[in-house]
Amino acid sequence: MRRILFFALVFWQAISYGQTTSISPYSGFGLGELAPQGYDRSFAMGGIGIGFNDSLSINPLNPASYSFFKRRNPMFQVGLKGQQLNLTSEINSNSTFNFSLNNFALGFPIAEKGGLVIGVNPATTVGYNVIVAEEFTDAEDYTFPVFNKFEGSGGYNKFYIGGAYRLIEKTDSLLGRLSFLSIGVNVSYFGGKKFTLLDVIYADSTVSYRNTKYTETQIINDIGFDFGIQYQKYIKKTSPIDYVSLTVGATVNIPKFMNTKFESLVHTYQFDATGSEITRDTTFFNDNLKGDSYIPLNYGVGLMLDINKKWQIGVDYEAQNWNNFKQIIEGVEIRNRALTNMFRVGAGLQFNPAPIGSRKINTSYLKMITYRMGVRYTQQYLKFEDYQLDEKAVSFGLNLPFSKSQSYSSLNLGIEFGTSGTIENGLIQQDFLNFMIGLTLLPHRFNRWFVKRKYN
Repeated sequence: MRRILFFALVFWQAISYGQTTSISPYSGFGLGELAPQGYDRSFAMGGIGIGFNDSLSINPLNPASYSFFKRRNPMFQVGLKGQQLNLTSEINSNSTFNFSLNNFALGFPIAEKGGLVIGVNPATTVGYNVIVAEEFTDAEDYTFPVFNKFEGSGGYNKFYIGGAYRLIEKTDSLLGRLSFLSIGVNVSYFGGKKFTLLDVIYADSTVSYRNTKYTETQIINDIGFDFGIQYQKYIKKTSPIDYVSLTVGATVNIPKFMNTKFESLVHTYQFDATGSEITRDTTFFNDNLKGDSYIPLNYGVGLMLDINKKWQIGVDYEAQNWNNFKQIIEGVEIRNRALTNMFRVGAGLQFNPAPIGSRKINTSYLKMITYRMGVRYTQQYLKFEDYQLDEKAVSFGLNLPFSKSQSYSSLNLGIEFGTSGTIENGLIQQDFLNFMIGLTLLPHRFNRWFVKRKYN
């Protein structure tokens, strides 16, 4: 267990030090851009997973799913994510690219009906660099340009330990499991920093001494909880590989005040003859402002229809009341008017022509591949005047098994196309291409590299 925790902390540091994974100007609001919590399979199926359980993958969207891991088969899962983002406004456009580590998780079966997961992934991401030019007129009616530079970086990560157990289970001696009820919980540590900068630059050298930088750092370190439940019933079952089942899932993330530390600095400066900054005066500094950030209630429901493990079709609905988000600094309550309630709906399916249990020696590799697709729609948590941002996306993916191995390990590939925002009312439209590469190692107990060697 010590080795497991060590490797988990190594990946925590890898994500933490490279966590500026957002390149969206909208990530400056609230705690940052909300990162999807599902892994590669969910990514390729429209982000769904609340009603999904699988013995061959980890599904953090519903901790109740952890109780279905194969006995004596620990699991390792890691994912990488990239994004090509095109930003368009009424007067300008730009393109950016980002690639980073997305998630790391370890799963372990516990006895016959339980499971344990240790994982880490981003919770929010922040990353933007925007310059806005405007004109300033002084007391003598002299007009000159002023540049407002907005920068942001950082984000918050989630290190979690989750467990699940099947409480109620109805079985048949010939057909196996007929129905079950599973519950689960994730205990998560949220940690990270959000850094923001406003740099006001006066272009006229006669008033450049007014140049001012406002910097703020928000640091969150606290614990959170989310709970999940799944009920699955076999509508039809004539054999272990000939069946139709329906799974209903639900999740809730308990609202909580998170311990937050605020650091603020305001200083004026000007440029010397070489273009270097010279600080003139520090007008405000405090590196120990204590407070809280209120994370609002998050809840979701999902359905998954499973037909012989060949076809799996599901839908999810998730909502969070970001209108209730607030921060308290030294007893002073601060709210952001741009934040509002959000919801997400997604639908996805996957098809495996020859699922595990039905494969033969001569089964072609193309039939062993799992094919996935999905769509999602999100009414986002940002609203400017009367326009609430929304996001639409369609996704596709493949699960490629390691056919020559005795294990159930696989490589997962996914790609997503979508758009969010608008160019109207001075806003920015984002057209994106996201892709994810995931590796799942689930060794069989007879793999030579997995069996502990014995010496005489």
